[in-house]
Amino acid sequence: MSEANLRRVASHLNGMLKYYSLTDDIGFLQATTKKQRALTDTDFITESDASILLDSVISHKHLNDIQLQIHKYIGPRNHSMFILMLRYGLTINEVVSLNIQDINFAQNTLTVNTSKSKRTLELSKQDKKIIYDYLLTIPLLFRPKDYTNDPLFISFHPQKMVYWYDYNLNKPKRISIIGTKRMIEREVKRSGIQAIVRSTHFRNSCILNKIHGGYSNEHIIYYFGLSSRHALYRFKRYLKTK
Repeated sequence: MSEANLRRVASHLNGMLKYYSLTDDIGFLQATTKKQRALTDTDFITESDASILLDSVISHKHLNDIQLQIHKYIGPRNHSMFILMLRYGLTINEVVSLNIQDINFAQNTLTVNTSKSKRTLELSKQDKKIIYDYLLTIPLLFRPKDYTNDPLFISFHPQKMVYWYDYNLNKPKRISIIGTKRMIEREVKRSGIQAIVRSTHFRNSCILNKIHGGYSNEHIIYYFGLSSRHALYRFKRYLKTK
């Protein structure tokens, strides 16, 4: 397993030990004693590539007739999701977990809830409008209901050309993490950028930009929901090499 996967599994196991009050007897599990790999230029997406990617997501290039029909339904959704990852550093899990009640269009804010933290981010008026316009493209029958825990980003059935709806829960079906990862891979390939990038590259670049902007450690930790300032050390070590 990779270092990242070891840390992820250890985190889940430690959560279980804490839940069953076993940490006094067993202690916390340490995933690895190795130091984290140093960051390199390949761990980030350039501003140029990010701009190309965002433009490509809403474009019609390299799409056949069937894909063009699907794109009019999923293009605005995908664009909104990319904006939250590229400009605000949200993880895939955070984006997929967003509910309609988490976004306040009047105050231009987005609340991100995780098992570890709850934070409120300010959206630019332009980005808020992009997300709002995406919601308007969804027919009323399938559109997430305001002020509810309906998912913000919903799944689409390309064969039937309809949005998925969970009639048992009486709400639209949430887009899955796997579906989002595949969507990112497709859109990166379609954009034509040479770099191989994933959502972690988007988040890394956002964190680096915040450090470049002179924001305090406390602000960055809160903004990205980091566990501690130790998570920033790799970024600061990377900047010292530039």
